[in-house]
Amino acid sequence: MWMLVASNMTISFSLLRFYHKQWGWFFPAFGRTKRNRV
Repeated sequence: MWMLVASNMTISFSLLRFYHKQWGWFFPAFGRTKRNRV
């Protein structure tokens, strides 16, 4: 059971990393302005 959960978490984590890179590539200025405002 825990093996299935671990594999599912790793897959979701890899997907999150992939989408994070895509969003950062599409909207780099958005993150910069957001950081500067804060």
